[in-house]
Amino acid sequence: MVTKKGQLLMWMVIWVSMLLTACSTVPMSFSPKDPLRPDEFSHQLLGQVFSSHVNDGLVDYPA
Repeated sequence: MVTKKGQLLMWMVIWVSMLLTACSTVPMSFSPKDPLRPDEFSHQLLGQVFSSHVNDGLVDYPA
């Protein structure tokens, strides 16, 4: 019979091994084959959201 501590330890080992496996599959670098030029991409919409809903560095949630 496995104790509660044994079950917890087993799940922790499984979780850590899954995390390590997932992290090992992430590529070390990223270089897209056909990247966007900076003039083709705009942060204007994100800037509008920030200017409308962020006051003094805090998000205005009711807005």
